[in-house]
Amino acid sequence: MQTAYRSSPYFEFYEDELAFLFEKPFDFLLDFNLASIEFICSCLQWATPIQKTKNYELEPKLYKDFRFLVNAKQNVVFEQERYVQVFGDRHGFIRNASTLDLLFNEGTNALTYLQNQNLDFLNA
Repeated sequence: MQTAYRSSPYFEFYEDELAFLFEKPFDFLLDFNLASIEFICSCLQWATPIQKTKNYELEPKLYKDFRFLVNAKQNVVFEQERYVQVFGDRHGFIRNASTLDLLFNEGTNALTYLQNQNLDFLNA
């Protein structure tokens, strides 16, 4: 991560807070995932969602199901606005890279950037 993002404008701003995710041993992947979500929400100054479902539902009735967004076999078309990325001059803009990519390159503007994205494709 340091090799890829050391030269990004905001890497040093988040580096120390992020280190614990890689230094602390987690017994379960779920604990790591929840700590990662908490870190991202904190950086975005966004309230961390606390509720967890009690059981798995194939087709949730009370919640909007966005699990399709993480299916690597499905190509989701998302027209994302461009922002300056570290290697953009060599590789062009890489869509849907990661929230860390956005934070390291946009810093405190990351939440505003996310709020301004067109998410109409989610309502289809």
